[in-house]
Amino acid sequence: MHFEHLAGDKVFIDYAGKKLYVTDPDTGEHFPVEVFVATLGCTQYTYVEATYTQQKPDFIGSCTRMLEFFGGVPRVIVPDNLRSAVTKGSKYSPILNETFETFAEHYNTTIIPARPRQPREKSLVEGAVRLVYQRIYMELQGKVFLSLESLNEALFTLLANYNDYALRGEESRREQFETLERNSLLALPELPYQLMSVKVCTVMKNTHICLGEDKHYYSVPHQYMGKKVKVLFNDDRVEIFYKYHPIAKHKRDKRKHKYTTLRDHLAGNQKYVSDWSYEFFVSEGNKISKEVGKFLSSLMESIPHPEQGYRSCSGILHLARKVGSQRITGACKRASEYGVYTYPMIEQILSKNLDAISFSDEQLDESSQMPKHHNIRGNRYFS
Repeated sequence: MHFEHLAGDKVFIDYAGKKLYVTDPDTGEHFPVEVFVATLGCTQYTYVEATYTQQKPDFIGSCTRMLEFFGGVPRVIVPDNLRSAVTKGSKYSPILNETFETFAEHYNTTIIPARPRQPREKSLVEGAVRLVYQRIYMELQGKVFLSLESLNEALFTLLANYNDYALRGEESRREQFETLERNSLLALPELPYQLMSVKVCTVMKNTHICLGEDKHYYSVPHQYMGKKVKVLFNDDRVEIFYKYHPIAKHKRDKRKHKYTTLRDHLAGNQKYVSDWSYEFFVSEGNKISKEVGKFLSSLMESIPHPEQGYRSCSGILHLARKVGSQRITGACKRASEYGVYTYPMIEQILSKNLDAISFSDEQLDESSQMPKHHNIRGNRYFS
């Protein structure tokens, strides 16, 4: 059946069956490489490049560079049923590879794979592959390429000649493309697609997921604690989805056993604890009185590890809410006179109501209660 291909409608992609080779400069060993071929349906304007494999990263990279070469996006991409594009082939309802489907969403295009064992459905690219053998492969015979980059440079030079070749005395593929098809393509997005790896994680009780590749932890909104989420990541960013809805996005950090946390993701009690610092507790103490702020400052300075002081300071602020600002101020003042900066001292002073008695009054009271006895020598004995 004859098909009329509309301008900007479809691009057909495939890999050439015959491979090209890159030579190791040290050993002289020849390594086979894949040749990616794509051609537009209306003008048969063609793109060719070599990659090491047909695997997902190389395949997605080739498709991205193909669209940049065309300077726009066709409405439909027609691939063969290779594993990097199609997870399960079908005549009626093929299942696309999830990454390739995400790629299509990024470029606002549609993937319609050719039916299995139906090469005529992509006959244009099949014909383009045969012409690539004749016009490009023949020119590369006998040449040695020491890197994939040098091979692609040669391919792009020959590809330009191929697209500039006049068709039966008419316009070349490039001229037809510029006239008929370029303006019919959809616009490229501002940023190119970046391949994302996919992983399923369970949100831990500390509202973080662990990205095993880096052993780094990323925060997730606390309401998803215990849920299974899908994590998409590349070298630059980490995106987290729950039932296909985005719930978190972070810049990727490859430091092991570290945490990347957004404050908005934390529950109320977690936000309170996350604020703990020397400045935080001194500020909270000063809100009650200068004596409390000074006591909390001295407490944290007297303890070797900050977190020990944070917990004690939190306990003292908790006591302040129970007994009131006046009593906690008196207790801190009394403890400071003793020179003892601990939570148990404040608790003991409050339990014995010593906050109401000044330190000098207590000393005077103790001296007045001293009994007279012939064994008590008095201070004159030591002078």
